[in-house]
Amino acid sequence: MKNRNYVVDGGMVTCSLGTATGRIQVTSQQKIYIGGKLKVTDQDTSLALPCGTCNRSSPSQPCTPQLQRWKNASKKTTIGNKKFLMDDSYTQCRFGGILTIQQHAQEATVSLTAFIAGSLPGLSGMY
Repeated sequence: MKNRNYVVDGGMVTCSLGTATGRIQVTSQQKIYIGGKLKVTDQDTSLALPCGTCNRSSPSQPCTPQLQRWKNASKKTTIGNKKFLMDDSYTQCRFGGILTIQQHAQEATVSLTAFIAGSLPGLSGMY
């Protein structure tokens, strides 16, 4: 079973009808963070960066999806009636496109102490 990751502000999405990757923007909550970034909820339906142009329209128009509520969100953690998005969540645009998460936008950090101590698999400190 694949590990699921929470999506945070700036997570990258693609639309099946769009030509580029978009970026999700958190507008539904201002309290819960991971690594200094707000966690995305199933009620966040705004993109800070559109998904290129929409292949459904002619002539081509910017792909600015009008999103429905996200599906397959976290079942364990909520803030009020809002569920947090996971990296396998998806939604549909009212124009027919399906939006999926391409990158959750969490950033891994490694402490210098762990690196020097050689406690990271496959890595050793250089002196």
